[in-house]
Amino acid sequence: MEQYIAARYEEEVHATSMHATRARNTKVQTESKRVKFFDFKGLMAPVFTAFKNNEEQSLEVQNIDRYAEWLKSNRISGVLVNSMSGEGPALGLSERMRNAEAWWEAAQKYELVMFLQVGGAPLPDVLVMADHAHDLGVHAVLCLPELFYKPTTIEQLVSYMRLVARRCAALPFFYYHLPLNTGVYLNMRDFCKLAEETIPNFYGIHFASNDLDDGEACLREGRVIILGNSRLLACGLLVGFESALMTVLNIRPDLGWAIWNAMLNNNLETARDTQMLLNNKISYYMGRSNEHGYIEAMKQWFDDEVRQGNGPGFFIGSARKFF
Repeated sequence: MEQYIAARYEEEVHATSMHATRARNTKVQTESKRVKFFDFKGLMAPVFTAFKNNEEQSLEVQNIDRYAEWLKSNRISGVLVNSMSGEGPALGLSERMRNAEAWWEAAQKYELVMFLQVGGAPLPDVLVMADHAHDLGVHAVLCLPELFYKPTTIEQLVSYMRLVARRCAALPFFYYHLPLNTGVYLNMRDFCKLAEETIPNFYGIHFASNDLDDGEACLREGRVIILGNSRLLACGLLVGFESALMTVLNIRPDLGWAIWNAMLNNNLETARDTQMLLNNKISYYMGRSNEHGYIEAMKQWFDDEVRQGNGPGFFIGSARKFF
């Protein structure tokens, strides 16, 4: 497998370099993208994945319709399926496909924008998921980097993304920048520039990093840069982000909307106070989770809200763990 990945990287890095040269020589602009995508503005939830309470922790999809309806009724405009918050890398290929199908049915029913995350698996499975996204016809595709043979240069990262993007060439394609989890710390401004020169359906990134300066540097006409840090929503909107995709929107969409609406109306004091309230709640649940991590903490918070009469009316349960 290592030789396979290395060979594909070498082949694609060379191709990427050649494509970038041709693009610069012909002055390719973002307006010449082969795939059209509306300029998404709003709030999007990276939806949780539910599992049955059995030894195998098998996939549970029966509550997805209720989940989607509740998100829509709480001013959430879109969903990301099989994300890190949705434990996509912990799902088998058939589970990913089934989860995507169930969510796509609900997204169409409730008029939600749906992004499908296809990465975080062996490359052959990633390509199958990209094919599946194309066949379903979801609104856009998002992809994590290679998680084991991690790219160490922007050229390697673009080459990998180009391999995947070709399999869903009719769909807008986004990179999933989550360096704290992936360990891939590369400059996103430079990545976006090269990706635009070599990937015809590239539209932008989901920016889930603490380095807001790097994210701000990516903002420009023709790109969709989606903020992914719950603690930085107010700051992100202040510097120019126009869309956000955050785990807490599964739990307290009202707080996310309150910050969003306050910033739109230039009510900085309300935005600041609500952001502080949200951040304190995140810290509280992270403190309770101990060694079980972020996803477990957020799922516990989701279920606590349901116990208090909030939420979509069903328990999401624990994160998938095999230890």
